[in-house]
Amino acid sequence: MKIRNAKSWAPSGPERWVMTVAVSLLAFMVRMALEPVLHGRFPLLAFTLSTLFVHYRYGLAPALVSAVVAFPVGVYYFLPPYGEFGPMEREDVLTIIAYILLTGAFILVIQRLRRAQYRAELLAEVAESRYLMLLQSDNDREAAERELKQLHKE
Repeated sequence: MKIRNAKSWAPSGPERWVMTVAVSLLAFMVRMALEPVLHGRFPLLAFTLSTLFVHYRYGLAPALVSAVVAFPVGVYYFLPPYGEFGPMEREDVLTIIAYILLTGAFILVIQRLRRAQYRAELLAEVAESRYLMLLQSDNDREAAERELKQLHKE
């Protein structure tokens, strides 16, 4: 059965955008707090995790905005030279490529899984409503048969 609105699994409204900003700020603060320990290693990991959480809860559009905004923020604050955009070294390029590929792959997987989950929920609701209609029809038929039997007995 074709379910046309399985793509619309994410909630709508301003709450998802407010939460996207909040989660992104939280990721920035966590990464900033871990900077003395990490020293430039895994500069975009917190942002990838926040993007995946945003996508799982609030949908594709907020996740893409989160990923696009987090990328320059992570590069600016957590890749040496800190606080500026300088010449890129080989490790920086590999980090950026890994961020783009991994975040994109995870977004794709989450999108497919959430659509499948929502489609299954919609199909279950359709099946339940059809079952209830079948029960109602069966009850109506039995009532009509009883009424018909009553008429023939009289």
